[in-house]
Amino acid sequence: MPKRVRKENPNKEKSMAPLAKSVTRLSPNSLFWKKGTFSYIKSDAKRTKKVVKQQKIKVVRNKATVEVADDRIAADFSLTTIRSKSAKPQKATKLRSTITPGTVLILLAGKFAGKRVVFLKQLPSGLLLVTGPFQLNGVPLRRVNQRYVIATSTKVDVSAVTVPATVTDATFTKEHKTRLDETGKKSWFRAGKKGAISEENKKTFDAVDQQVVAAVGKVELLKEYLQTPFRLQNGDKPHEMKF
Repeated sequence: MPKRVRKENPNKEKSMAPLAKSVTRLSPNSLFWKKGTFSYIKSDAKRTKKVVKQQKIKVVRNKATVEVADDRIAADFSLTTIRSKSAKPQKATKLRSTITPGTVLILLAGKFAGKRVVFLKQLPSGLLLVTGPFQLNGVPLRRVNQRYVIATSTKVDVSAVTVPATVTDATFTKEHKTRLDETGKKSWFRAGKKGAISEENKKTFDAVDQQVVAAVGKVELLKEYLQTPFRLQNGDKPHEMKF
């Protein structure tokens, strides 16, 4: 009997070679939408604590009928008690000592994996604000998690680069509208996932990139370094490399 050969799924996405074993190709935000996790998240109105009703029931103990509390979960729960939040304050995300303003980082996940970017500052959420700049390697001003970057020893003097105070975490959030099907019911998918950048944000991002490009131009061969993507070849040992 001939041996069955498993055919590769032609619809499977062709991803680039992984940069490390524990690093995924897609970022956590991309996986959130790709898996459809958003459909399982409850709204604030449904985030309630289930309350057990204590009822008195009659049972027979030692040939006598007595009343005891029923610890069984009641059929209906009270939806008035909101789940109590933890009183422990959230600690600010600690920035790695190797990442300072102007440090050139290598992205390890997402659509720009392998690209080199310039770190500008850390946002209140703990994410890093980086830029390619867009004119050099196509990476716009965006947020990344420091777990998915490699800090290199190359630095750019960004002391003269001014990032407007209006550039915050809210600048990168997109409005997601509920998508309805033909019958008017809520659909599995959401509309407006790929929201367009506003004209105001485009001007702000372009103004920041112009300053970074001017700073990059002062260093010899730095422009070509940022344009070259990072790749690993057969036999390369990342743990022995000095970035």
